[in-house]
Parts: sequence; C-alpha cells; structure tokens
Amino acid sequence: MSLEEAYHGTARRIEVNGKTLQMKIKPGIKNGQVLRIKEKGGQGANGGPKGDIYLTMIIPPHPHFERREDDLYCETPVELYTAVLGGKQLIITLKGNIRIDIPPGTDNGKTLRLKGLGMPKFDKPGEFGDLYAKVTIMLPKKLTEKEITLFKELYRLRNK
Repeated sequence: MSLEEAYHGTARRIEVNGKTLQMKIKPGIKNGQVLRIKEKGGQGANGGPKGDIYLTMIIPPHPHFERREDDLYCETPVELYTAVLGGKQLIITLKGNIRIDIPPGTDNGKTLRLKGLGMPKFDKPGEFGDLYAKVTIMLPKKLTEKEITLFKELYRLRNK
C-alpha cells in the first residue's frame, strides 16, 4: 500500500480459500505492522475452529517523504530571495498543500517543524505526528546583467 493510503486509511479485498474478504485498514498503519483477521483462516485439525489470518503491511519508500514512526521528513526548496528576506513558501503535506512563513535569514539546511502534519497515530483518532521540512535554498540560474551587477554591489557592500 502507498504512504497516502496509510495516511488516509484504505480497504483491501483478499481472497482466502475461495472466499473474498473485505478488510478495512485504519489510518496510520506502519510498514511491517501485522494485522490479524480472526477465524478466517484454514479449518482447524479434527474439526477444530478456523485459524486466524495474519497480514503484514508493506509500505514502499515514498519519493517525497521519509517516515520515522508517526513523523514525516521532507526537503523543501526555497528561493534565495525568500530565505534572505523572508516570505511565504508552499509546502506539500499528505493533508494538502499549505503556505508557511519562512523567517528572514533562514539558513540552508534549517529544519522547520510543522506540528500535527505528520502521520495519523494508529488507533488514536485525531492524533498526528509532526512534519519536519528541511530547507534547501535554490540559487538563481541564468542571471541577467542587471542581477549580476546587483549581486556584485551587495558583495561590495558586505566586504568594505
């Protein structure tokens, strides 16, 4: 299942002994977590009760987020001008995209904590981990002559 499905919860159909079972998976399920379906397995020995089915959930790595328990980690590209002057930045979350404030003078590599925007806590409705967004400053490309002149002027002012 995908990280998005683990975030929102999902349903799966599985076939066992010729029967199709519908299974609901709650939000916040973890990679490697084992779910048990009672008495839907094979027939017990000598007419005993049916056994249980155990399913191990597999969540492959996500291209944008890394999950650590209920917290999510990602990198957030921020333009140089926004990092220097401050401003708004679009952040991708599993809950939906949001805009956050980037403080003036934000350093490359600074990690911003977004409380409650991580994964839901399994079997604890309304509780969430946090999202940690690491700032990656993007340097401007293909500068105009005027921009180069302004950067040289800034350099000169800083190095008097």
